[in-house]
Amino acid sequence: MSKINQIQQAILSLGGGAYQKLMDAYLLKRYKFENIMPLGSHVGTDKTTKGVPDSFVRCENEKFILISHGTVGNHSFDKVKADILACLKTEKTGIGVEDIEQIICCHTSTNFTPGQIKELCSLFSNVVLIGLAEVSYDLLYKYQLIALDHLGIDIDTHQIFDVDDFIVEAAKNAYSTTLDMPLLCRETELDQLVQYLEQTQIVLVFGASGIGKTRLAIEAARQYSQRNDAIIKVIKSNNESIYEDLKATFGEENEYIVIVDDANQLAQLDLLLSMAVAPSRKGRMKLLLTVRDYAKEKLLHKVREVCLPVEYQLSKLSDESIERILSENLGITNQTLRKQIQIIAKGNARLAVMAGVCALQGNLIQVHNAFDIFNDYYSAIIEGMEHKELFVASLVALFESFTLEQSELPLQLAIEHGISEGEFIEHCYSLHKKEVISLYEKRAVRFENQNLRDYLIYYMFFRAKMLAPSDVIISAFPCYRSQVVFAFNTLIQLFNTEENIEYIESEIRKAWRTMRDCSAETVEKFVESFLAVIPNESLLYIKQEIDKLPYVQENLACFDFKATSHQHIIHSKLIEMLARFKHTDQFKEAIQLAIYFFERNNEYPMDFYFLFKEKWGYSHTSYRNNYESEKILVNKVLENFQQKKTLASAQCLCFVVSNCLGFAFSTTEPASNNSISFIRFSLPACEEIYELRKKCIYALSELLKITEHSKYAYVILKDSFGHAAEGPDQDILERDLAALEEYIAPLLTAENFDHCILLNHIEEVCEESNKPYPSSFEKCSSNQVYSVYLALKTNYHFKFKDYDLGEQERKKELERICEQVPASCFLDLWAELHRLIKHGKTIAWEVTTGIEVVFELLQNEPDKFIVCAEGYMRQDTPGCIGSSSIVDNMVKLYGVIETEKVVSAIKFKMRPQWLARIYDHVLADEVTEELECKLLSLKTMPSDERYPISFETAIRVNEVRPGFVVAYLKMLNEVSQGQPWFMTRFLRPLTGESKPFISEFVASFAGHMDVLYQAYRYAIRGEEVFDYKGNLFERLIAEDLSFIDCVVEELLNNRSRSMHNDLLDVLWKQDAYLECITVAFEALRKYSPSSYSAKHLAAHLLSENNKNDEANKQRREWIEAYIAENSMDRDSMRFLFDIICDCPYDQFLSAVLCFCRCNPDYSDFCEIPLSPSSFSWSGSEVPLIEKQITFLTELSEALKGFQFIEHRARLSECIQWKQEYKQRVLMKEFLEKDE
Repeated sequence: MSKINQIQQAILSLGGGAYQKLMDAYLLKRYKFENIMPLGSHVGTDKTTKGVPDSFVRCENEKFILISHGTVGNHSFDKVKADILACLKTEKTGIGVEDIEQIICCHTSTNFTPGQIKELCSLFSNVVLIGLAEVSYDLLYKYQLIALDHLGIDIDTHQIFDVDDFIVEAAKNAYSTTLDMPLLCRETELDQLVQYLEQTQIVLVFGASGIGKTRLAIEAARQYSQRNDAIIKVIKSNNESIYEDLKATFGEENEYIVIVDDANQLAQLDLLLSMAVAPSRKGRMKLLLTVRDYAKEKLLHKVREVCLPVEYQLSKLSDESIERILSENLGITNQTLRKQIQIIAKGNARLAVMAGVCALQGNLIQVHNAFDIFNDYYSAIIEGMEHKELFVASLVALFESFTLEQSELPLQLAIEHGISEGEFIEHCYSLHKKEVISLYEKRAVRFENQNLRDYLIYYMFFRAKMLAPSDVIISAFPCYRSQVVFAFNTLIQLFNTEENIEYIESEIRKAWRTMRDCSAETVEKFVESFLAVIPNESLLYIKQEIDKLPYVQENLACFDFKATSHQHIIHSKLIEMLARFKHTDQFKEAIQLAIYFFERNNEYPMDFYFLFKEKWGYSHTSYRNNYESEKILVNKVLENFQQKKTLASAQCLCFVVSNCLGFAFSTTEPASNNSISFIRFSLPACEEIYELRKKCIYALSELLKITEHSKYAYVILKDSFGHAAEGPDQDILERDLAALEEYIAPLLTAENFDHCILLNHIEEVCEESNKPYPSSFEKCSSNQVYSVYLALKTNYHFKFKDYDLGEQERKKELERICEQVPASCFLDLWAELHRLIKHGKTIAWEVTTGIEVVFELLQNEPDKFIVCAEGYMRQDTPGCIGSSSIVDNMVKLYGVIETEKVVSAIKFKMRPQWLARIYDHVLADEVTEELECKLLSLKTMPSDERYPISFETAIRVNEVRPGFVVAYLKMLNEVSQGQPWFMTRFLRPLTGESKPFISEFVASFAGHMDVLYQAYRYAIRGEEVFDYKGNLFERLIAEDLSFIDCVVEELLNNRSRSMHNDLLDVLWKQDAYLECITVAFEALRKYSPSSYSAKHLAAHLLSENNKNDEANKQRREWIEAYIAENSMDRDSMRFLFDIICDCPYDQFLSAVLCFCRCNPDYSDFCEIPLSPSSFSWSGSEVPLIEKQITFLTELSEALKGFQFIEHRARLSECIQWKQEYKQRVLMKEFLEKDE
């Protein structure tokens, strides 16, 4: 029976009094009435009494809402009408009609006609009729707790609540504090949180346990709901599958604000996230997640996969706030007691309330620490458990979740302590009934309450000492490592007395004495987990592991650290371990070990970059120890460089100094599950920073003194002082400039071009920061070559804030330079630019375009022009982005022949392009047989001397020398075997021409179509962007459809050219598209054994697109036609369905049904796949499995008749297997833990 039928039958079976109580509860929830007064039922019983109305509500305007419930099973039209009229009689109600705000008439009739409803509503100005159908659907989808309380029908898994129901349910939990107290002392946080909810979709509130995250979230959701008319829902995981509940609760039309309390515990959070951001949603769904700070990172990693959340850290309350809560919310007037609780609570609201409740109950005599509060609050619960049950509860708390199998460690530990498997499971059932833990289908267990879990772990290890931590570590590593580490972290955070910490540390050391002889994996995991407790042993372990590595030395001189600096990936676990020594007594040894590692094996250079520059660089908390760690780091790497002066030592120094000389920082905090938390901060202007940066500038001066290392110093100086200083940075810059004067200025001279770049940079920073340029620095303007370079480099458009004005000023300045500067200065500049490029520098766009302007202006001085042009070519045209402007100007001055002679006489990389450009200027009367022969001789040249003429030039030559294009293309085919991009660049202009022009061009190849076909194949092979509209391809297949086969082969052989994926789409636009697609498909089938890409390209060709109904219709038409023609050919069908199975489900379903109609043979049916060839999902796999089950079910239901008996049997087996697999996945997700 469906749930809706079950609800309706249950309502119809109620007695009169029970029905009235159900409807009063329903109306109270639906209309949010402050109160409801029942007249028609006895208090405390389900008996009814006579009276009108059955219930009523008094409104704020002093009027009344009268409610009539009638009688179950006797809701004829006449009875309902009589009930409404009775409410209008003063002698029955005691009030006049003018005092009635509304009449609500509840009934169970299901057969009122529209006319009858109209008549009933006309009896009074405001009549509301609520029938059986409306109530039953609301109970199913909105008010499940009412259905449970009044009908005994369990509709959902009780994880999604209305906010008031959530507060009530939370109050029932003996292990938590109440949430119905007024929210005090969080006014600022509340305003901020509501503002974040307005601005973004997901807000994550994190902080320490017990500081009021949930209570704040509830109030923020209420305010957001009032402003935006959003429905509030609260999700609290009980570790059952929430998939069906989510589907039933959250409609796509409504606006929601959803609180997920302890969101890290919701195993299927991914489902909610996917639902919230689904493109099909019409109403907004805002998510407000709460999580403890130590579980934040895993949760963040999951959330960031779908949306970037706002992270809001909630701080502890002040002592004054704790006192106010105790006074106003709990009414504790004893100031001494309040003070005592406030001292122990340390800003933790939950601890304060727990202590206050105990005090009010007379259970709290003395409070010394948090343990006392936990002991008093949970003492009754602990005392209510016998030893074995308490031991089982503590084991579940420690390991959080696991299956009830003998192989699981918790069960093994229980058996070792005298608890049999049967007893263990029996106690789990008992604890489940008490709502301490959760059971999943009697096969898996998970702890329910975080607060009680924390206490039980403490109780197990510290108070009762049921298990020795060392024994647990030895048994648990490495399989249960995350649970043990989590437990110890919790103990240290919540119960961090010196005695407890010493006990845990001694137990860890005790475990190490046993575990250091275990497997390599186990030892590695142990050191990773407890490095801080055994630092010296850990350093020794790291050293020994480094010594095991092979000696590897990457070429650091050629390695580009900046290019990969955004990846933030460290490959070596040893480096990750070393990073954690920064704030330890062993930091100096860790630095030396890192340098030793770098010099011995730098297979992953970026690991050391991130270690020295980021992991050991500034953090947002460095100020707490006055930057002592950073000082130690700078001193050690500088000392190492001064001793060795090797490239490796220089790189280490550069890593550190480049970080320390920054102004704005984005650092990271290590987190679980490979996730990273980014934090932005700047440096304070203080003596510690001044001295540290001065030492770094001195270190750069040491680098500058050594030629092979000086380039690194230039880069750091330029990058470190790359912006105008503001605020505290102004003071830091001022002290930096003094240090630069002391250490750097003596090493720089304006005669050196590289020095000028740095001097100019410092001058610009001073100017932007309103600081005087230090007099000890030379002026780069005294270097004429650099002055010209600077004029070329200046961004005039930005300077004048107007493109046209900037261009005018730029030309004026360059014109002045061209007139005043000798050619020798330009030649020197070309040489400097060439040197910069050789050393890996890029030339700014302003410089390259400025060079073109210079050559344009030099036309007025031909002799100077040719000297500069020849010098430019001899320096390999540095910064040249094209040949057009310079070559065009040369041709204007000297003509084609003379220009060709000049260019041909000099060897440079761009010479082939320049020569090809010269031929663009050939006039019709200059086209001779000699020129034709020269152009056709391209194939005889060395490969690095070849470059095709432009398509336009070829057409011009062809007009004078008919047949030239065919001959040139034939020659170019020979050249393109090794250089296919020649053909791409030559034919690309043709693909953009009009269709008539393309047709005329193709027609000129009559008798030589093989040349054009081959040319097209090379063009596809050469570069990615070619014939993207398919105009040329369309014209070529009009000549011969078999050419489709050739293009398919070319596409499959050049799969890196992803832009060509759409080329075959042109086939759908042809009149004979059925035939065209068949040719392409058969080609793909033919080449599939030797090409992994064939199926991918076929799927692209056949898959439906939701945005184009006509195209989808064509695809289905072709698929059905192909199946009808080839349904008996197993190879054809197997290839087709290997592709179709990955298409949208409805397209796949249609194709399978078509196949079964054409070929009902069962053995052939078994040959085709019934599920996609590959799967991908984000978050929970359950929706994907459900989709597959739906597909198989619809297919089975559609295959009716005797001939499909075997088909349906196979499908039933598949569905059963999917259902079983779904259950396995649900249990796996139930057991998922934060790691």
